[in-house]
Amino acid sequence: TPPAVPAEKNDEVVLSPVLGTLEGLTGVEQAELYACEEVIGNGWHTFVQVGLALARIRDGELYKTEYDSFEAYYRVKWQYGRHYVNRLISAAQVFTQLVTICHPTKPEYESQVRPLVGLTPDQAQVAWERAIAKAGGRKITARLVKAAVQELQPAGGAKPAPSQPHQNKAEQRKLIDGAIGELLV
Repeated sequence: TPPAVPAEKNDEVVLSPVLGTLEGLTGVEQAELYACEEVIGNGWHTFVQVGLALARIRDGELYKTEYDSFEAYYRVKWQYGRHYVNRLISAAQVFTQLVTICHPTKPEYESQVRPLVGLTPDQAQVAWERAIAKAGGRKITARLVKAAVQELQPAGGAKPAPSQPHQNKAEQRKLIDGAIGELLV
């Protein structure tokens, strides 16, 4: 069921105990927020629409009258985690690129697009087309797409793209641990 629209929402200024006075959303912004939230509320099967709606709410700061941050918005309003929201937004953006530049066979699920996140639009197109070819008319699985992405990686022992974020996260953790250690000293 779609989320109920609270009756008290309007264009009035909202007070925040932390920030003081915040400017309310205009009527157009409020309508846009409701439209995006309707898509999210009904869009479990349409990851592209949900991801694009979340990106629009984030980029337009349409959450600002009720929440201090985009993270607070999606955690409280939708009970989504940060990684899930980022995956949806990224997958929707990759899907949009694929639809505009490549093969008429479109991804149906977020899991099919996930291996393409982080690639350039040209690389994503090549990998998607390879996955279609590998499927040979059968269902295109996330595993096929992942294999196609790995084929794009240079030979000679180079690590595949999906393992790269783990290295970046480890480096980020070391930096954060170092910064916390400095703060404690």
